[in-house]
Amino acid sequence: MSITPLENRVLVKPDKETEEMVGGIYRPQTVEKNVVKGTVVSVGPGKLLATGAGLEMTQPLLAEGDVVIVRRGAGLDVDGLLLLEEFEVLAKVD
Repeated sequence: MSITPLENRVLVKPDKETEEMVGGIYRPQTVEKNVVKGTVVSVGPGKLLATGAGLEMTQPLLAEGDVVIVRRGAGLDVDGLLLLEEFEVLAKVD
């Protein structure tokens, strides 16, 4: 199945979360983190804005391959990928 984001939406593949062993018990990193890091898989064309000069498209701030940080629980889970609006992305990792 091919997913193409519309408007100012992005599709992000979350990184695999690792677990660590503490006192003989496995503790997932999700216990301590409120954010998810992932890679942008696909980007929509931008949002259509009505301006005084007519209709204009905004330019996406992200590109395919960008590594980003998003709040845990943001967006929609679609086949293991996160479908987010651009404003839900907290930061881009360089």
